[in-house]
Amino acid sequence: LHTAYRRQRQMCIRDSNTTTDIKDVRTENVSISSGTGLNSDLIISADADIENVSAYNLAGVRIGSIACEGRQVSVPMSSLNMTYQGIYVVRIETGEGIQSKKVIIR
Repeated sequence: LHTAYRRQRQMCIRDSNTTTDIKDVRTENVSISSGTGLNSDLIISADADIENVSAYNLAGVRIGSIACEGRQVSVPMSSLNMTYQGIYVVRIETGEGIQSKKVIIR
């Protein structure tokens, strides 16, 4: 029975001679700075207009999001629900693409 299962499984695997195209990916120059502590703002700068900023915890759960306009924005950490010390991932959406940055709050 085990050998038959293995043979069935091998038949499902096939070799393909096709290739996947990789399109050119343009990455924006995005930087984040902040003051010290939980009451400070995130200062986000980018080469293109920033449209949205989202924050995620390390479990991948979105904990906050805010719409923005401009190449440099100041976002209060409290508006992204970054209310505890720890590590967060901040996702910055611009007109040219999306970038994620790690932010450590002490």
